[in-house]
Amino acid sequence: MEKARTPTLLQISSALGLSKTAVSRALRDMPDISADTKKIVREYAARVGYRPNHAARVLVTSRTRTIGLGMGSYTNPFFQEVTFALLHEAREAGLSVLLLGISRSEETGRLEVFPAHGAVVDGLVLLEGWYEKRPTVEDVLYFDRTVAPTLFRGNMASDEVDQIAVDWRGAAYDLTRYLLMLGHRRIGILRGISELELASDETHCQKTAGSRDALRDFGLEWDQAALRRFPSRLGSAKKAALELLLRDSRPTALICHTDYLALGAMRAARELGLRVPEDLSIAGFNDIELGAYLPTALTTVSQDKRAIAREIIDRIKSRTEDGRRTERFISKVLHELVIRESCAPPTP
Repeated sequence: MEKARTPTLLQISSALGLSKTAVSRALRDMPDISADTKKIVREYAARVGYRPNHAARVLVTSRTRTIGLGMGSYTNPFFQEVTFALLHEAREAGLSVLLLGISRSEETGRLEVFPAHGAVVDGLVLLEGWYEKRPTVEDVLYFDRTVAPTLFRGNMASDEVDQIAVDWRGAAYDLTRYLLMLGHRRIGILRGISELELASDETHCQKTAGSRDALRDFGLEWDQAALRRFPSRLGSAKKAALELLLRDSRPTALICHTDYLALGAMRAARELGLRVPEDLSIAGFNDIELGAYLPTALTTVSQDKRAIAREIIDRIKSRTEDGRRTERFISKVLHELVIRESCAPPTP
């Protein structure tokens, strides 16, 4: 039996009484085509089994309709959830997402994308995460020049870089203030960082600064010994929590700089026979799905992952469609304190 041929753009345009150009632009979600026309074209194309010729499209438009997504580590559930949200929003926009590895070259010291064909993308998104060495402004601008228009999802102290940032200092202030209002005065902080950062003198951290601000506003001294910096791994988080909890004057609350690290802290508390939250309050950042389903649901700072993904897609499209180049873009994502079961007033 002869295999049915895939309908062509010309056949679709003839059936719908539209020009071939209009059908093509509707399928590519171009802004000059009305929403009603896009709906009619897409529904008809789906019904007749139309499949675009990707290779031909690239040759004609010089665009792949593919976004590259890179980060230093995929182990943190938060970044997995952001990735899934981005895949969903990209699909809605008719785009594909290519997961890329990002590493720093030992020879040049510059961040590089791999695999090599990762350069064949219309836009590149770098997620702030556990890189061996955090991306610099120069790294992002280099990718922007040599790979594709690049957006950094994270905080970068520069107005030269497209970025979607979070007010981590304000978020940490709100979380620390909440614990202080509950009555906690001995608050430990678990901060996961890379091996290179651990070996350096780098100490600046917006979340730590936010906690300092809250303590200062309550008239309390900052206790540097209550801060632990360690490689961003669950085992290291558990070890750091044990060190703090075995001190003579142990913390009554722990702030973990990610929910992922809070899992290690909860394990440390359990091994010491401490109940959460009766004996120890624990809180995190990022609001991963797992945190809401733990035996003791985790208090955390949340950010809207779908809104982040939607903004990423909109921004990349604005930088690439029809060759348009827009002004640099800096956006702040709103945060929300999500109060669950893992925090309570300290036991007298």
